[in-house]
Amino acid sequence: MLQGRTWAPTVAALGLLAWFVGHWSFAVRNDVHYRSRLALVVIDKTPLRWTIPRYWQLRRQRRQTVAC
Repeated sequence: MLQGRTWAPTVAALGLLAWFVGHWSFAVRNDVHYRSRLALVVIDKTPLRWTIPRYWQLRRQRRQTVAC
C-alpha cells in the first residue's frame, strides 16, 4: 500500500480521512450507531464524541435516570 512514492502517504491520509468522515456522518444520521468497532473506538472513546448531537441527548437522559 505505502511505497516509496511521494504521493502514497497523501493518498493513504485522504483515504483514512474519507473513512472517518463516512463513519462520523453515519453516526450522526443513525443516532450514534457505528458500523465498525474501530469507528466506535475512534469516535466514541475520544473527545470526538462531543461533536455528535445525539451523544449529548443520551448523556442528559442517563444523568436524569441516575438522579431519580
